[in-house]
Amino acid sequence: MQRRIRRTLMCGLLAACTVAGCGSTTSPASFAHRANHDCTDSVANLGKLPRPPKVSGIDYTLGYYTIYERLVTELNRTRLPVRSAGQIKARWLEPARRNLVAFRASMQAVRSASNRGDTATVNAAIVRLDNLGRTGVDTEYVRRLGATECTALF
Repeated sequence: MQRRIRRTLMCGLLAACTVAGCGSTTSPASFAHRANHDCTDSVANLGKLPRPPKVSGIDYTLGYYTIYERLVTELNRTRLPVRSAGQIKARWLEPARRNLVAFRASMQAVRSASNRGDTATVNAAIVRLDNLGRTGVDTEYVRRLGATECTALF
């Protein structure tokens, strides 16, 4: 009887680990493949955004920010290779997140400038936005990881 209970528990544990991924690791190639896929989608979505003067500066800025935020969030949710997780976070994901926080802090100024027709301030914000992901991100490291599609954004 105890043997049957133990066997049932072991089978249940094995099934739970299989479904939940217990003990599984992500290879660097698998992570790079997923990151490349996410970055390719983001680049395509950014390319579809109408730029000023077709839309207001704040509309473009918010659209760009939203796409970039979604990408950084997805990359942070992706299972990282165990051996290089610390490096990926320190050299890529954390700097990208800090850039988003810094840009978010200036969003009110962009909105105000857009509302009063101050195109110089809005254009400066768009230039910052175009370089948003690069500040502090080790682009060469991203390339060496194999996430070459991401170097257009980081």
